[in-house]
Amino acid sequence: MYVPSESHLALSMLWYLIKLPFLLIASIFSEHARHDLLEPLDKIVHFLLTAPFTLSLALVCFLSSLYGFWLSYNGQDALFQSLMWQPSLLLGWHPVALFAHLFLHASIAHLLGNLLFLLVFGRVVERNIGWRVILVFLLAGVFASLSYSAIHLALGGSGYLLGASGAIMGLVATAILFEPFYISFVLILPLPIMAIGLLQLFTDALGVLTPTDNIAHLAHIMGFASVTLVVWLLARERKKLLKGLLVNVAAVVALLVWWFVSG
Repeated sequence: MYVPSESHLALSMLWYLIKLPFLLIASIFSEHARHDLLEPLDKIVHFLLTAPFTLSLALVCFLSSLYGFWLSYNGQDALFQSLMWQPSLLLGWHPVALFAHLFLHASIAHLLGNLLFLLVFGRVVERNIGWRVILVFLLAGVFASLSYSAIHLALGGSGYLLGASGAIMGLVATAILFEPFYISFVLILPLPIMAIGLLQLFTDALGVLTPTDNIAHLAHIMGFASVTLVVWLLARERKKLLKGLLVNVAAVVALLVWWFVSG
């Protein structure tokens, strides 16, 4: 199935705004024109449905998180906490928590932020590998949680993980290798996803070096690093992924050279 880009949707919305005054006038006289006023809604629904596997992941995250919120609201904190992932669980066999925590979230803001990035970057990955976007999501999420736990146990740390952020960072890393110049409006301004992904990685690196919040930035970085496994998993697309890697590395080197020269 053809998966249209955000730019395609944005251009169609722009065209709609241009013709909107004429549609409003025509709608007074024509039922067909009144129907055309709903065109943006039709296009947005179609846009979402053309990436069904990404949309399915988003729906599972949404419904699972609502269940988690319901558990907390009804005082069933013990059950909710049993679905979280903690570094100490690495020492046993806890498959339910290992996968369940990827779909639960701590707050509405946490959920909505992750859903936005999932729908953007998951879409790019699905454009290239179809249903295997689900495999990338799960692989990245599990890798991020296990590696985060191993590092925390080695350093004597504690805490818990909750949310799809690590899995989504795996999608971010994969997406910027597949289509580094794909334009996204997730930050409102149209930017290539390579810039968005590297900016997020830089932000997480700062979060690890100078922690000022309760966000598991290290898990995000490990999710990003899971792309090394993704390249191995996606043998047929490896050549394209490696080309994307060269583009990203060249962009980072160019940015460092510019910073050094201008500084």
